[in-house]
Amino acid sequence: MIFRAWWMFYMVDAPILSFGWSERNLYAFISMESFSCVIALYFMTSKGTLKRFEQGIGMLKKMRINPYYEKYDEYSALRKKTFLLKVPIPIFFIGCSGFLVYKKLVIFGSDSQSSWYYYVDAGIMILCAYVNFIYLPVHGIMQNALAREFHVFNEELKNASESKELVNHQILQKFADRQVKLFEITNRITERLHGFMSSAPFLTFTALANVTYLVTNLREGVPTYYYVCMIGMMICCIIISSNLLYPAAFVQEAVCLLRIIGKNEAF
Repeated sequence: MIFRAWWMFYMVDAPILSFGWSERNLYAFISMESFSCVIALYFMTSKGTLKRFEQGIGMLKKMRINPYYEKYDEYSALRKKTFLLKVPIPIFFIGCSGFLVYKKLVIFGSDSQSSWYYYVDAGIMILCAYVNFIYLPVHGIMQNALAREFHVFNEELKNASESKELVNHQILQKFADRQVKLFEITNRITERLHGFMSSAPFLTFTALANVTYLVTNLREGVPTYYYVCMIGMMICCIIISSNLLYPAAFVQEAVCLLRIIGKNEAF
């Protein structure tokens, strides 16, 4: 993936703001974003982050007042939605690479030639699609699970406050212990994903900016099939950026709500 980014930046010649320039930037930045996913996935598995996260969520569920909430514990709809949103990624990633292999081109908008690179590029593109298809759902579901636990905590805390149960020191201490555990898990995940979340969204937005410019300004002379693939790549960049940022935003929203409840409710 890094090799592909290097090739696009240093081995492909294209005039600035041309179709080829935007095209090579798109592929280079998507490759670097995919490499970020590989690194994040490696640390998630090698460091046992996912296993510890599941154990932490399980412990939080045991600390609830009500052990089950259908609204927060039912994940089937979220899994289906996550899967369906990721389907365009392998379709359009592979569609682009298939076109370039068929035409034996490094990229469509450049005169740069190679007798072998487009085969390597196709393999890397498939790997990029696979990595995004695997990692992004895991990332999204983890953040959603954490946000849901915050929402459960907020609801139970608010109900306990309204019913004056928090005057009981033991009940108050249980909520305090849960809050500490929630922030422990949140801080651990934030620490693990800090490097990834510092780079991947920037790389994705840069790719999105390039493909949007390409689609909206450089249609002339582009085969219909490849132009549709470029539109698909734009959609994929939107999906990837949304999947990176929205779940994390849900957690921050839940944390802010907890602070509001803490300020407004008299314990």
